[in-house]
Amino acid sequence: MSWPMPSDYQIAVQNPQLSFRDPALRASTAVRTKLGLPQVAAGNFACVFKLKNKSDTFAVRCFLRPVTDQKRRYDLLSKHLETYSSPYLVGFDYIEEGIRIHGQWFPIVNMEWVDGETLDNFVQRHINNPKMLRLLAARWRGLVASLRGAFMAHGDLQHGNVLVVSNGQLLLVDYDDMFLSTLSGEKSPEIGHANYQHPQRTDGDYNYGIDNFAALVIYTSLRALATEPKLWNDFNTANNLILTQADYNAPKQSRCFKRLESSQDPQVVELAKLLEECCSKPVTTVQYLENVLQSLDTPLPPPPYLPKTKRKKTPTRAPTQVAEPVTQKVICPKCGRAYDPDQVYCHKCLAWLQGSRVCRKCKSTIPANAPFCPECGTRK
Repeated sequence: MSWPMPSDYQIAVQNPQLSFRDPALRASTAVRTKLGLPQVAAGNFACVFKLKNKSDTFAVRCFLRPVTDQKRRYDLLSKHLETYSSPYLVGFDYIEEGIRIHGQWFPIVNMEWVDGETLDNFVQRHINNPKMLRLLAARWRGLVASLRGAFMAHGDLQHGNVLVVSNGQLLLVDYDDMFLSTLSGEKSPEIGHANYQHPQRTDGDYNYGIDNFAALVIYTSLRALATEPKLWNDFNTANNLILTQADYNAPKQSRCFKRLESSQDPQVVELAKLLEECCSKPVTTVQYLENVLQSLDTPLPPPPYLPKTKRKKTPTRAPTQVAEPVTQKVICPKCGRAYDPDQVYCHKCLAWLQGSRVCRKCKSTIPANAPFCPECGTRK
């Protein structure tokens, strides 16, 4: 069976009543460009069309090539999300007989339409706004932590799969390569965007750690751009942020790595050196992003988002008494498992181990013992 081309899908979505099996999609119409053609976003593995009916808007993802065991993987993901939800994922339905092309049915993923822009477009629009880029880096940190806490790995973290919506919230799309514990021991369907993946990653690297390298690349890039916006013009190729596969293959000869290691932000310097070291080591040695950031000598996220202002001297106060460090285990209030006192989430049921508190800056509700706010990056 030959697989459809993008042009085949483009013709089909213009006749939804004949092309779709799902009733909501059959009652929809494709959003068109000024030239009268269906609006489409095409990638290496799929193309996405925007369809609307009277009450809803959909993002219909049509595949450009078959993926082994795709339906089972999406079914497992749906079941997993019944227990471990994440605010960074978009609702979806995998429809095996989704769209009919030349009399044959092909699968689609029908997702909620999100009005946002891809990470690279958002960064380009705010390239001269260091406060926004640092805030974006802090939110990226929260997104990565959320995936880890929900026992998932995305598998293809890259600019095109990260959407920034109007309120600054980050969302992930494209779940073809998601890893769950129920998929342990299997091969990865894809190995992700080359400009974000470890140079030694293969389809055999399919576990909770597959996002570690890409997460570190994106965080380091955002922090670096906040300090030196000129990096965007010098190294962005419209298919990356600032680093590419060539940089990972030969980090010692990389102009970009050299620039990062001379950054005015000392944390970028440390992160760039770590990334360079990771390129020559096995992919399994790359650490989880939060562990990396917690291990740095200087506090993270770095400097204040607002410009420094001169403050009036205040009278000296008596030193505040600090409670002795807690040494006993923290008991999960939901399932009863015991954890070290610095643990934030229960690994089993994802309950917050010490209740919740309100961020002093953005007023979001966050875990009581979280070291930083996942929304705005403010530390305790």
